[in-house]
Amino acid sequence: PPRYFSCLPGVHSSCLSALNHFNVGANPYLTGSIPPSFGNLNNLDGMWLYECNLTGTFPPQMISLPLLTVLDVSSNSYLSGTIPTNIGSMPIIHYLSFAGCGLTGTLPASILQLPAGGALVLSYNKLSGSFPLAIRNAPPSNIYLDVTCNKFCRSLPTW
Repeated sequence: PPRYFSCLPGVHSSCLSALNHFNVGANPYLTGSIPPSFGNLNNLDGMWLYECNLTGTFPPQMISLPLLTVLDVSSNSYLSGTIPTNIGSMPIIHYLSFAGCGLTGTLPASILQLPAGGALVLSYNKLSGSFPLAIRNAPPSNIYLDVTCNKFCRSLPTW
């Protein structure tokens, strides 16, 4: 079985259910994977897990957190896997960063469904392929999208 936050012994996510903010960023000795049960923290509006030594994949259960406005898991180079295909269903997210993780795969078209005025930072990963064709037909939504230093190919979409 995966190890979840090995440096927080005895703390189970059910004990955290009333949390609004969870910030353990910049803790390089925090290891293990993000528990899928964190997707049950329905009162959470901000989670900062940046600059830890987290491993495994990002739990897709966290996409459905109803109050989440900030999620920063950047600079966890041992995280792996792909961007959840339903990432655009995060209802009120304003800042979402997976910068400097080991994410692979393509950019899901659902990013176009993210709330206006938000930022999605996916720089310094191993994302590849081309931009979703739906980008060129999308209505303006004022989303900040940072995909620098990845492995995209083909041409930029035309409008």
